[in-house]
Amino acid sequence: MTFNIEMIFEQLDIADSTLISKHKTDFLLEGVKLYREDQTIESQYLYILTSNQLKRLSPTVVSSFVCIGTWNRTTDISSYLSIIVVPPKTDVHLLLEKITNVFDSFRSWERQAYTLILKKKPLQDVLDYCSAKLKNPLALFDSQQALILKSGSIPLQNADSIWKHVLKTGESPQEEHSSYLAEKLHSSKYPFLYNSDNQYKNINRMIVRVTKNALPFGCLSMTDVSVAFSATEYSILFYTACITELYLTNSEEFTSYNSDTPWFLTQLFQGISLDSDTIQYNAALLGMRQNTPFQLWIFHSLKNIDLYQNGGHMRHIKQIFKSPFAYVYQNQIIILVLNPTLALEDQKESLLLSLLTEREFKCAYSLIYHSFTDIHAAYSQCQTLLATFTLESDLYLNFHTCYLSLIKKHCQQNSIPAIMLYPNTQAILSNSKDNYGVELLTCLKAYIINGQNVSTTAKKLSIHRHTVIYRLERISEILKIEFRGLDETTLIQLYMSCLLLLD
Repeated sequence: MTFNIEMIFEQLDIADSTLISKHKTDFLLEGVKLYREDQTIESQYLYILTSNQLKRLSPTVVSSFVCIGTWNRTTDISSYLSIIVVPPKTDVHLLLEKITNVFDSFRSWERQAYTLILKKKPLQDVLDYCSAKLKNPLALFDSQQALILKSGSIPLQNADSIWKHVLKTGESPQEEHSSYLAEKLHSSKYPFLYNSDNQYKNINRMIVRVTKNALPFGCLSMTDVSVAFSATEYSILFYTACITELYLTNSEEFTSYNSDTPWFLTQLFQGISLDSDTIQYNAALLGMRQNTPFQLWIFHSLKNIDLYQNGGHMRHIKQIFKSPFAYVYQNQIIILVLNPTLALEDQKESLLLSLLTEREFKCAYSLIYHSFTDIHAAYSQCQTLLATFTLESDLYLNFHTCYLSLIKKHCQQNSIPAIMLYPNTQAILSNSKDNYGVELLTCLKAYIINGQNVSTTAKKLSIHRHTVIYRLERISEILKIEFRGLDETTLIQLYMSCLLLLD
């Protein structure tokens, strides 16, 4: 990790000190040394010396110094020199220690960021750690300027119009073509300042490009919404971009990223948590609402056709479902069906079975969920069906109808996975204070065991029947179900969920 002299100057924060340099933002410095007249000056070191020693120097390479003493700012100095001038009474050893601490502090920060990557922490955790040293909030956008992640504290009451736009729409404001912006994002690896030519022209932005395997990925961007930009923020933003690029190159979180599948969906498929704002923003970009009921369908080619290259299969499947939300991910076709019914219409089912047979595909579909935060559970249900039922006749797999068979198989293996939970049952615990969630699940379990008889349930639990009715109404509200008319498989799913969560 190398440093620029302006960042060192800012971090020292010594009263009555001055910076004189034409190389303020050049990342040259690796460490600090006390100057000796018999040594060769090297560009990667910051040398501490007196003003008399400095006057005798005529460097022929870019050189950086901390000068203890007085220095006339009007004195013509070599363009190679960068000088921090500190008061004459500054203690040289305390100064050396202070500068060393600056180097050590930021190297420790960098090492910890690398440690998070080695521990395979999600990118959100890495950015949160990196941006803790920033005084302005930070956003990561993809190459289409859609918001991927945000980090840092946004002053919502005083948010500037750019941040308001990002929070409302989940994307950076669209820019008129700017040759300067395009050139910087294409060719410069260093942060740059930018002001739009439109209604956002009075807002200062600092932007740095981000690549993945040397190809454009997106950018990190800040506005000076909290405080004016500083040399330290410039440096931290640059190194945060470097750390992000290292993350993108080495983390499995992005190995399946492709232009066909929205980034936030690839994260959710993998079970990587995203904050609800990010999900809401990106879902809105696709015309979805986060809490819209959905069902996931996954189509798998039995002939292992490259579905990225062959788009004909995707077109036929989309025609059946009339869904715009169809993607290729991990060489499988994924359909997101909004506001679904648990079973397909007869005509659709006939078309689907014909397609599966003719094109040698098999498919699986999940239970119905009510929040995109549950996409990983729906995805896992489909993958479990595809992996468990492998006979040639198993072309059309419904998690609901296969539930009992899956329970039997997992009981034989003495393990029942979390994907067997009925959608949203965990919310009974998380949405309830103290021990009330446990009481709700206990009531639901007893209600199912006792043949959905309220009086018998109340007697078994030694509570009033009105309490049972109230608790069932609360459960019904959370799960978005009506207890009247539930089929046997759904009741078993609810019962198994109670067993798993109360275990």
